Amino acid sequence: MNKKLFILLLPLLLLAIDISKIKDRAKVGDAEALRLMGLFYEEGIGVEKSAQKAIDFYKKAAQKGDLEAKIKLKILQKSKKISEKELKAKEVEDFQTVINSLINRYDKNKRALLKRKFSDKLGLYPYKENYLLPITYDFDKKKDRNQKEAKFQFSVMKPFFYNLLGADEIYAFGYTQQSNWQIYSNSSPFRETNYEPEIFVMVPTFYLKNLPLVGYKIILNHQSNGQPEGPSRSWNRLILEGIFKYKSLMFSLQGWYRIPEPKDSDDNPDILSYLGYGQFSLGIPIKDHFVKIKFRNNLRTDDNRGSIQVDWSFPFFFFKRTFGYIQYFNGYGESLIDYNNNVNKIGFGVMFTR
Repeated sequence: MNKKLFILLLPLLLLAIDISKIKDRAKVGDAEALRLMGLFYEEGIGVEKSAQKAIDFYKKAAQKGDLEAKIKLKILQKSKKISEKELKAKEVEDFQTVINSLINRYDKNKRALLKRKFSDKLGLYPYKENYLLPITYDFDKKKDRNQKEAKFQFSVMKPFFYNLLGADEIYAFGYTQQSNWQIYSNSSPFRETNYEPEIFVMVPTFYLKNLPLVGYKIILNHQSNGQPEGPSRSWNRLILEGIFKYKSLMFSLQGWYRIPEPKDSDDNPDILSYLGYGQFSLGIPIKDHFVKIKFRNNLRTDDNRGSIQVDWSFPFFFFKRTFGYIQYFNGYGESLIDYNNNVNKIGFGVMFTR
């Protein structure tokens, strides 16, 4: 909320809120009331402003599983530079840790809440990896392309609802675009661009303290290459993803169901026999380096097909939010046009969010 507007509305807020009742609810451990008391002390609403008291109330609410309190607690922790031990950081999960798959995001602080100007103004957050590979090389020659090309990916998400069912779930829209650019060929055409919008709900599982499951996502996904009939490729999926963390390892397991299409308009009826029915991702942090391995397989004894992608991102000179990046892919589905073509490819570049 705009600060000036907030100040103008403050008297109305005080009239509308019976703070004494909220205090009584907080005394008996009501999570929402504890979070509200934290807000009152943080902003000085009806009480003397106190960052430490705000932290104390947010901490109590966070321990009862209140997601908003967990986020506020982490923000105040950073502003006051309070140690993670003092705040029992293992019980604190910030927004990015929850909304992303943990495979997609890792940095030295692991749980840092990324506050960026574009995020604050537009409500957009990085989703999957954002990267630029100025040079990639396909070890297998193909008639329709130069073996060298550039590749880049852009991915953002926009949360739009929260906690409708009381499970701290987050509803969001995600968009990912991946392009293969024949920059080293005459006229430098874009050989293939894949568009991947999706709607998903993310449900954190803070209450499962003794299990590695951090949360799960239910995703309605569309992927296509936007081409006319002939080279056109597209499919729609319903995806269930489990997100896990064990010690320093982070991994996710996806299973998907392809939503059937009419046979006369299906661009790729055999896509499941190449891309399979799911994907396993493993993330391995090694100090400031991060290695991620993604596996797909159709799990068939006859005509067994699949793919492996290995991503290695590492510190890049003096940049804090840009990483050196090497990507290796072998198998089917490097892009939609190649869902049934084997690709053996390596690329070198930079990664902006991981």
